[in-house]
Amino acid sequence: MRRPILIALFALGTIGGYTSGFHHLKYGGSDFRWSDHRTAYEQHVAEVCTRAALDAQARTAPTTPQAVPVQAAPVFIVPPIQMIAPQGGPAPSQAAPTSIQATPAPSTQPGR
Repeated sequence: MRRPILIALFALGTIGGYTSGFHHLKYGGSDFRWSDHRTAYEQHVAEVCTRAALDAQARTAPTTPQAVPVQAAPVFIVPPIQMIAPQGGPAPSQAAPTSIQATPAPSTQPGR
């Protein structure tokens, strides 16, 4: 006897839950919205944090403005560019050596 009653109650709860969910999706919820409470709480926390930050800033701020030292702009020194001959090669002012092949001189004697 208890089992059929429980089955009927669970079925009605399931149908009611789905109906409520679809209603919230279509019409955007009911009069009691948790998002309104959450938004109000977030605004309250933001206000408290802002007030605390302003109080801390007022306590640590100097009463008279102090001069801020001005730093000079950095200076970059560029060395002059020098053209240097590559290592192991001939100097630019000297001509490259040429190879000379020795050939036997023609003989002036006949028959030889």
